[in-house]
Amino acid sequence: MKRVVPIITLLLLTGWTLSFNRVLLKGEIEVDSEDSDMVLRWEATVEEGIEKYEIWHKTSLMPRSSVVGEVEARGPNYPYRFVDSYLFKATAEQVDYELWAVFENRERELLTQVTMNYTPTTVRRTWGSIKAMFQ
Repeated sequence: MKRVVPIITLLLLTGWTLSFNRVLLKGEIEVDSEDSDMVLRWEATVEEGIEKYEIWHKTSLMPRSSVVGEVEARGPNYPYRFVDSYLFKATAEQVDYELWAVFENRERELLTQVTMNYTPTTVRRTWGSIKAMFQ
């Protein structure tokens, strides 16, 4: 017992806190394509101390992950939906999504990762293809 008190005091003095943040997803995150967008859907059965979710993605052309959006936490059993409309600008064939929980104490936790094959469904017209139509 004599050792526990100094350790707890040291943790409190250095800014460390004991936190009990917790998020439990209900099943897996779903990713579907709708037109030229990717739509992510998820639901959590437990959301303790969470402020928001962050959605990150990377593609074969952009191998470094970046935040593409945030969704405010609404409570357990809420059906979340996020539309990644940025993806239509990419010509990548694969996209990796990460779903992060951001807690009120600013801690972060990676909840899940999903890899999807992506085939653009819209016609991309470059200047060269537009000129070719009129030749």
